Amino acid sequence: MGDIYGQEQKSNSTKIVDGEIVLDIVQSDERHNVFLVRPTEGNITRFAGSVKPEWSQIRSSTPGIRSCDSKPTSISPDQRFAAECLGTVAPTNVGSKPDHFILRETGSKRILYQGDLPDAIIDSLWSRDSQAIAVLTMTVHVSLNPRYWFYALSGHPMQYETYFLHVIDVPAGNLTTFKVPLEASVSAGYLLAWQEGEKTSGQK
Repeated sequence: MGDIYGQEQKSNSTKIVDGEIVLDIVQSDERHNVFLVRPTEGNITRFAGSVKPEWSQIRSSTPGIRSCDSKPTSISPDQRFAAECLGTVAPTNVGSKPDHFILRETGSKRILYQGDLPDAIIDSLWSRDSQAIAVLTMTVHVSLNPRYWFYALSGHPMQYETYFLHVIDVPAGNLTTFKVPLEASVSAGYLLAWQEGEKTSGQK
């Protein structure tokens, strides 16, 4: 299977979330870094191949949530649940509050899960059976490497992004967090697909 990257467990779900979540971190030079997350096995692996065109077709038709200052909402495929988030324009800035995620029933409005997710929510993706939702978040920190001190002194410190994938079991309201094993600069993250009951070849 290759190298397995450990995850940061926030809580253990009482229900096994099936399938394989595909995420992509795109760097400024258009380099794609694709990772596969398998909640059932509790691991995240790097995908050695290129981005597959069919992943865009596999993705649910419901849009993900991002830019939480606009209070976006994403409805589950079965229309029973809604994912929402609240936040500021720049949640990764020093002193800003992290984005706040809310999962509720669409009918009763009963909240199933809510909490702050560090720091900026940048994408989300429902499983096709609406029993789970994946939320991709990003934090930013300034490099302390002496080679970049000149940039810092000139007012342009070198910044790096760290990504986390949070998988929430909807019925149980439990969350598991995976830290993506990549530190990138000037990057963007996307959730490409949630493939259920199958594995993708090409891990490394």
